[in-house]
Amino acid sequence: MVPEGFDKIWQRSSRTPKSLQFPAWRLEDSIESVENSGTSHAILSLGHQIPHLVEDTQRVAALCHDINKQMAAIRDKHPARFGFFATLPSPIKTSDCQREIAHAIDVLGADGVVLATSYEGRYLGDARFRPIWQDLDARGSVVLVHPGLDDFPGVTPAQHPLPRPIIDWSHEITRTATHLIASDTKRLCSRCKIILPQGGGTLPFVTHRMAHLASQTGGLLTKSAADFIDEAKSFYFDVTGIGFDEPLTMLMRFANPERVLYGSDFPFVRKDLLQLQNSNIDRFTRKDGVKWSLGELAASALFPRLMRIDRCVPSDR
Repeated sequence: MVPEGFDKIWQRSSRTPKSLQFPAWRLEDSIESVENSGTSHAILSLGHQIPHLVEDTQRVAALCHDINKQMAAIRDKHPARFGFFATLPSPIKTSDCQREIAHAIDVLGADGVVLATSYEGRYLGDARFRPIWQDLDARGSVVLVHPGLDDFPGVTPAQHPLPRPIIDWSHEITRTATHLIASDTKRLCSRCKIILPQGGGTLPFVTHRMAHLASQTGGLLTKSAADFIDEAKSFYFDVTGIGFDEPLTMLMRFANPERVLYGSDFPFVRKDLLQLQNSNIDRFTRKDGVKWSLGELAASALFPRLMRIDRCVPSDR
């Protein structure tokens, strides 16, 4: 979703490319997108993280608080259609982040939270973030990891014709996922259910190489290559942006089928491209007897509240 007033936050930020304009968004468009994808529920979230866009930390906390209230209001109006992931202050600001976790999950009833892949150059397994992970683990929280770059404008057209998010977001997902494994955060906070978007970035491709090279190099890991690989496969994965045969094939050979979820990135993807990927996903799941969890397997494990609502509340349409 695009919260009310977010376009102004984007335009005023010194950290964003001014050439990138946000798409128009209406709640009705999201309802239509859910129906067109063949899903019954959607989890709303804000991918672009407020701490990356606003330098005033006090304002960051207030903005996150307001955005979460906006999403909770949409959920309350359409309980059979939507849930939401909370937007959080930077985990570097430990107390601010902990307060919003408590309010969003315990008071507003958020279905999970969103964390960026890194904050001020620190990936999510950083020791400074351990109190945040402990709070989330105590709640058994769902955590959606969203790629982000602290220096978002990054490479200029003179250096490379493609902006960094197009190239590097997949790599950022892999960097923070492997950091969570190597730092032991993934194992120690195993009650957290962590979703990696975009099919886990490059993780399905590089995990075995990383695990074996790191395990044979003394002092890099406290676990075996097999343990590293098992932890990499224990993430949940969504298929945002990878609705094509080659990446879907690789993901499904790597991941536990019961840990794969549908994702769309709407409204930041054009409708025609989204329709193409939805068609590819539907065709892919029907061939060769492939069965996976784009229906209810993973969703029922992550969001039992929505599954209960689905059985007892009529659609709001």
